[in-house]
Amino acid sequence: FFVFFVTTTFHPPHSTPSSSFSRLCYASIHSDHPYGHGKFEAIGSLFLALTLLATGVSVGSVSNRKLFEALNAHKTNLLLSPPSLPALLMAGISIASKEWLYRITRVVGERLNSQVVIANAWHHRSDAYSSVLALLSIALAIAFPQFLWADAAAGLLVAGMICMTGIEILDESVKQLTDTNNHELVQRVKSLISNKRTNAPIDRDVISIDNIKARQVGSAAYVDISVTTPNHLSSSANKAVEERIKNTIMEQEPNVVNANIRASGPDVSCPLLTHTSSEYAEEHPVTDVEEETRQLLLLDPNVEKVTGVTVYVHDTYLVDVDANVRLCTLQLSHNDKFKEPTTSSSSSSSKDDSTTTATTTPPPAISSMTIETATMLASQLKTRLEQSDNISKANIYLDLN
Repeated sequence: FFVFFVTTTFHPPHSTPSSSFSRLCYASIHSDHPYGHGKFEAIGSLFLALTLLATGVSVGSVSNRKLFEALNAHKTNLLLSPPSLPALLMAGISIASKEWLYRITRVVGERLNSQVVIANAWHHRSDAYSSVLALLSIALAIAFPQFLWADAAAGLLVAGMICMTGIEILDESVKQLTDTNNHELVQRVKSLISNKRTNAPIDRDVISIDNIKARQVGSAAYVDISVTTPNHLSSSANKAVEERIKNTIMEQEPNVVNANIRASGPDVSCPLLTHTSSEYAEEHPVTDVEEETRQLLLLDPNVEKVTGVTVYVHDTYLVDVDANVRLCTLQLSHNDKFKEPTTSSSSSSSKDDSTTTATTTPPPAISSMTIETATMLASQLKTRLEQSDNISKANIYLDLN
């Protein structure tokens, strides 16, 4: 009966902290906690687990002392008062109420996917188990007074069950606090984006699924996925693949609050070249390459303006450059064969004789550039850029606006 009393009276200290942590983990996101308060729920579960372990150790210690007292009393024929019928009745009521609380609390915890609520439900179940053992031991002690030690022995079993429950909750809490991979969620996500029989990706723009990681933070879950797409897909096409996969996961897994998808082409680079080039790339940012490209192009007096520069970095960290340039117009002189004649006529005073004289004058010079000249100039600009140590290939596009 003493064991039943101790395990039952430990319930209020559990309920208050678990409710407080449960309310805290659903607080709104703000600047101090931009990722939410989900880990407060794991902290609450950790607190519950430690309290259950302390309860189990305390009950075990008391039960062990009572067991030795009962055994010594049996040897020395000392009389110990057996439990009364009200204790038996209270144990039966406790079994029914604790099991009812367990079922209701567990349903709510699974619906919210709340670890702290589920932990509190298991606390009710551990109380129900202890009440069952208490009921049996009390009934045995009432029917057979010589078996008074059974109550203390049952207390040791209850202590062990409480400690086992505490260890299970402690293990889950530590996993959440240390961001352990959620293998069950990983398998569910994998089944959503791949064929169950062939394991091939469902999305036809995805070649393979490289990596899936999932972590539980309280009642929320976060997923990180890396997939390989064909090398010819543009960045916007890869972005569309990422959005499709993300929407599929978010719709089918309501507990996933964020899915970070990374879609990229296959790595076909040489490891040695990538290693040496990556060291070089760290010292030469893309903005420096773009600025150098503009400076090299503007050195040519025929370039009026550089209207755009696009820098491409390959898997090997080699750099390609596309540049749009606007050229200055050149004054081209005209040869005589391009001159058009202009005529003026004069007549003599004689009505029978008339003479006509033709005079040729050149038209004004015009500002223009032939296609051949512009192409040659673009080729020179391309060569100048490719002579730079920072650029492996260059393309020049003429801006005709």
